[in-house]
Amino acid sequence: PQGAMTQGGITVALRVRPFSDREVELRSACAVSVSETSAVVQVGSDFRTFEYDRCFDSLDPGSKGYGSQSLVYDSIGSDIISGAFEGCDGCVLAYGERGAGKTYTMIGTSDDPGLIPRVAESLFSSGACTEVPPTTNGTSGRAELPRVWASYSEIRNEHVRDLLRGRSAASIRVVDHPQLGICVPGLSEVPCGSAADVMRLLGFGARRRAAGSTLLCSDPSRSHTIFTLRLQLPLRAAAAGAVGLGNNNGTEEGACGSRAAMARIHFADLASSERAPVMTQRSSTSATEGAACANVGGFTVGVGRAVSQGLAALHLVIRALGEHSTSASAMALPDRTAAETPSAVEGSGEEGTAAASCVPFRASKLTLLLRDALSGRSRASLVAAVSPAASALPGTLRTLGFAAAAGRVRMKPAARLERTLDLGRLLQTDLRRLRALAVGRGSSSGSPPPDLGEVQEDLADRERRLKQLRTPFAAQLEEASQQEAAREAALRKQGLLVPIGGGGCDDSEDQQPLLLNISDDPSLAACLAYAVRTAPE
Repeated sequence: PQGAMTQGGITVALRVRPFSDREVELRSACAVSVSETSAVVQVGSDFRTFEYDRCFDSLDPGSKGYGSQSLVYDSIGSDIISGAFEGCDGCVLAYGERGAGKTYTMIGTSDDPGLIPRVAESLFSSGACTEVPPTTNGTSGRAELPRVWASYSEIRNEHVRDLLRGRSAASIRVVDHPQLGICVPGLSEVPCGSAADVMRLLGFGARRRAAGSTLLCSDPSRSHTIFTLRLQLPLRAAAAGAVGLGNNNGTEEGACGSRAAMARIHFADLASSERAPVMTQRSSTSATEGAACANVGGFTVGVGRAVSQGLAALHLVIRALGEHSTSASAMALPDRTAAETPSAVEGSGEEGTAAASCVPFRASKLTLLLRDALSGRSRASLVAAVSPAASALPGTLRTLGFAAAAGRVRMKPAARLERTLDLGRLLQTDLRRLRALAVGRGSSSGSPPPDLGEVQEDLADRERRLKQLRTPFAAQLEEASQQEAAREAALRKQGLLVPIGGGGCDDSEDQQPLLLNISDDPSLAACLAYAVRTAPE
């Protein structure tokens, strides 16, 4: 239901996809049936019941109560949007086996868009305009759309890659800053002026993922992706008075003293949760057969370990948050060591509480990036996607168990209000600290010398953020348009054409032979078009 998130927990939704062609060919029996809030799974002669906030039956499009894309958005996306307009962070996790419908739920198709396109449309619709409070000099208020920036990252083999940055495949760091929170120096953050801009960035990221598939990880579903929309919107007049802020001291573009509600919406499309295939023992030890045995269906042992590490860390975080939610304290603590954690929760004399209070967000890059979204002050949803087939029952039960654990996590959404003046001062202070480190004057005598490369990356990141803070949004959009043209030119230089909707290319190349990429992931299939150059006669 639409208001489920106001109850203070992670909203858990189960979605059952239709039978695949392979399952129909094998005549697999249906083992999962759902009602509005419960799922019944047949395991042999036993029936197990699971309760969730919402269940979507997407088996038959012609059935009554079909779990369509629009119904999923109405139940999950609309509440995330309403929270973002109040300054609350949001997070949607898509979890499940390979081919269960995670990416379809998140992105969908051009004919049937998923959560991200529908959220983008809502952000830029006329109903999303915010009434800017009047200024102290008597200037009347005005309606203004939220300012939106997008970033797109991929986590593969515990390396974070920027999907919006040209040809660079270098891994980027994830840093936990004491004042700024989780920072990813070098991660592109592109301003968006319309829903079409958001969709173009999604398409470019998909082409980067498809082009990055190699023998080491030929299946892109073995990586996690996080698409983030950062929103900045002026406080509504009523909201400003409700929190005791009064009128703004100027709301002109780039005014240093203006206050704004800030929110981030994370869409995490998690890697396939199935286990690595069992490798049979071979008598031959040749390099060729060894490589074949170590790479089955694009799943290498190394990639399998990295995927398992990220998902296992997410399981541990969800379990720790759930245990902490049922303890005396209702808010989950940030990641910290046992030495930094109080020996016992207030009012409890039990030993070992410190260990239970530790949440291992640092166990993987995935959980560290999602720490702020899962640590208790955001509105979060989990979409568990499963197959109805009895042949997929082991994976379905694992997915249902994880979803049940996520439902025990309690959240207390809170608005995040920022003054651009305070943020600017913080960035300038950090810049002075980093410049001192760069010249060797900022580290204490007992501490190890800093990595100059990392210091330079942090310097560039803070300078970029400070420049963004001072640059009018219209100028940022103009610069983003120029960068988009440069990205398309770089693709054409590599022999790649820019597809327009579903893999097709512009009319100028209609008579030119093309090579299209093939992928098991429908969202990545035919997103790369290589022009076949003909030899001159």
